[in-house]
Amino acid sequence: MAGSKNQIINALVSKFLVAFCMMGVVVITSQVLGAEGRGKIGYYLLIITLAQSLVEFLGGSAIINMAPKHKTINLLLPSYLLSFLVSLGLLGYLILHQHLDLANSLYMSFCCLFLGLSSMNLSFILGRKQINQRNLIYLFLNLIFLGSIYYFYWIGNNSTDFFAYFRLFMFAYLIGFVLSSIKVFQVSNKEDFIHFEWKKDLFFYGFLSQCGQLVNLLNYRISYFFIESNYGMARLGIFSNAMTVGDMMKIPGQSIGMVQHNRIVNHHKDIHYGLRITPRYLALNSMLYLIQWFVILMLPGYFWSWLLGAEFETLKAILMLLLPGFVLLGISTIYAHFFHAINAFKTVLLANSTGLFILVACSFILMPTYGFNGVLYAIDLGYASILVVLIIAYRKKKIEMSYSTKTLKQHWNLVKRVNTKKS
Repeated sequence: MAGSKNQIINALVSKFLVAFCMMGVVVITSQVLGAEGRGKIGYYLLIITLAQSLVEFLGGSAIINMAPKHKTINLLLPSYLLSFLVSLGLLGYLILHQHLDLANSLYMSFCCLFLGLSSMNLSFILGRKQINQRNLIYLFLNLIFLGSIYYFYWIGNNSTDFFAYFRLFMFAYLIGFVLSSIKVFQVSNKEDFIHFEWKKDLFFYGFLSQCGQLVNLLNYRISYFFIESNYGMARLGIFSNAMTVGDMMKIPGQSIGMVQHNRIVNHHKDIHYGLRITPRYLALNSMLYLIQWFVILMLPGYFWSWLLGAEFETLKAILMLLLPGFVLLGISTIYAHFFHAINAFKTVLLANSTGLFILVACSFILMPTYGFNGVLYAIDLGYASILVVLIIAYRKKKIEMSYSTKTLKQHWNLVKRVNTKKS
C-alpha cells in the first residue's frame, strides 16, 4: 500500500500543478479578454474537444486497459489515422458552418490533431504503468501553455486577438505529442512495431468506452450551447469560468481514480480486487471533495472579481448553485474508474446517459421558470443521477460477486467431502 500512497501523492501534486496552470490561463485571459472573450474561447474549445472525442471511438481510454497486453503499433496506428481524418473534417466544418477564415480554421484543426495524438500516447503510457512519467509530460505541456499565454496576452497586452489562444494551445500540444512519442518508444520493444494486426477489441471496447466518455463530456459542456443561444457570450464566459473551478475540483478524484484504475487493470483478479480496494479510494476522495466544498464556500464574492476582473462579480452566486453537483459528480469518479477498469463500459454509459437525459430535460423544463438559474439546477440534478446509478450498479456487482464466491466455496466443499468418502 506504500507504493500506492506514493503514487497518489505524486499524482495529486502533479494534478494540482496542472490546476495552477489552468487557473493561470483562466485568470490571464479573463483579465485581458473579459467575459465575452472567455465565452468565445470556451465555445470554440468545446467544438475542438467534441471533434477530438470522435477519435477516441477507436481505442480512446480503452487503450489504458489494452496497453499491458497488446503491441504499440496495433493500438496507436489506427487511432493516429483517425485523428488525421477527424481533423480534416473539423477544418471543413469551421470554414463552412462557423464561417472562420482558413488560417484560424487550420490552427483549430491542428489543435484537435495534436490534442488527439497526445491523448492517445498518454493513455498508452499510463497503461504501461508509467503514471509519474505520464503526469510529468502533461504538466510540462501545461506549463508551456501558461508561459506562452502569459507572454502573449499579459506582457504583450494583446487584448483583441482571442484566436491566439488556439495558436498557443496547438504549440503546447505539439510539444506534448513529441515528448509523449519519445516515451512511447521507451516503454515499447522492437516487437511492438512489427506485424500490424487489426484488433477488434480496440474498436469494441473503444466504442463502448468513448460512448460513455462522450456522453460524460456532454454532461459537462452541453449547457454551453443552451447559455450561448439564450443568454449570450458574456454570460457564457462567466459560466465557463465557474465550470473551470469545477474541473479543478475534479483533480483529487481523477488522481486517486487514476491510481485505483491502474492497480485494478494490472491485477489478475481485477473484479474481486477492485471491489476490495474501491471503498478506500472512495472515502479519501469524498473527504477531499468536502474540504474543497468548504474552502470555496468560504471565499468571498469580491475574491473572484479581484482575481478575474469586474465582469465576473456574479461568479460566486453561480458557484453556490453548482457546488452540490460538482461534489456529487466528483464522488462518482471512483465508481466510474472501477467499472472502467473491469471493462464494464456499458455501466458507465448507462449512468452518463441517464445524467445527460435528466440534465437536458430539466434544462428545458426549468429555464422558462428560473431562467439562467434553471440551467444550473438542471446540472445539479443530472450529476446527482449519475452518482445514484453508479452506486446501484456497484452494489449489484458486489452482491453478484459475493454470491458467485459463496457458490464456488460450496462447490469445492462438496468436492472435498466426496473425495474424503472415497478415500
